[in-house]
Amino acid sequence: MKSRICPQCISEMDKISHPDITIDRCSKCGGTFLDKGELNVLSTGMAGDIEHFSTRKEVLSDDHPSRSCPNPSCAEKTMKKVNILGCTGVILDYCDNCEGFFADKDEIQLLNEEEFVFLTKGKSAEEFREYINGHLVRSDRISDVIEIATGIHGATVPQNVNYIQISVYFKTPLKLDLRIYSEKLMHKFLKVIGFFRKQDIKTGNEKVDSLFIIQGNNEENVKSLLSKLDVQDQLIEFQQRKFRILKKRGAFEITDKRIVYTEGPYTGDVKYDVAEDRVGVVGGMLGLVRVFET
Repeated sequence: MKSRICPQCISEMDKISHPDITIDRCSKCGGTFLDKGELNVLSTGMAGDIEHFSTRKEVLSDDHPSRSCPNPSCAEKTMKKVNILGCTGVILDYCDNCEGFFADKDEIQLLNEEEFVFLTKGKSAEEFREYINGHLVRSDRISDVIEIATGIHGATVPQNVNYIQISVYFKTPLKLDLRIYSEKLMHKFLKVIGFFRKQDIKTGNEKVDSLFIIQGNNEENVKSLLSKLDVQDQLIEFQQRKFRILKKRGAFEITDKRIVYTEGPYTGDVKYDVAEDRVGVVGGMLGLVRVFET
């Protein structure tokens, strides 16, 4: 794959990998090129599709001259100037071919810490992305539309809802194609009648095996990982503590890259400050990540 060339100082950009994203950054000027979707990942000041609402109108003037897109597939196409959300003081370069963005040094930080704060006065940041104890921790607000029963002749109406999703990433992916999630009563019933067709690896610990569905691409390696007593104890403890961020009990899942806890659905605004809750859900997830890595 061809390296990307910084459109500001015409030097080769470096690949900077994080557990949830890999970006291109210039070591000389600090500029960053973001592929489609990556600006949304890094924009934690407010939730929603920041990219979609920022590219409708081109800005005709900026302190910087026009720049060429660093994506080799765009053949140095000239990028447009766009004002993020159409009303902030941050203007980025946008390529309408690959839908990528180029941001000068510290512009993403400026968006999160100043511009979005101004637009959401009286509210805490709607999302969160920071390293805690060496692990990347994310809090995302996931919007959805579900059907709500009206009680009138079985009719339903669409309702906008939000979920809180907390992710704690492993420092290094486990590379087991791992998936661990709670075993529900429906799963148990399907097993009894012989209709459960999904993989479910047994660890030999009856408590663990009764609480979780365990899957992976190498059964022996998965069993080896889950044979550790501290891993088994932490799994059981996390499940039995029945964590809640707000009012509803959530569900958690373990994959190769991260542990994810999802709670909802909630109607209206959902507020949760990770920085003030490092002992509850986040603390439990950090403890679980650590025992998996040792």
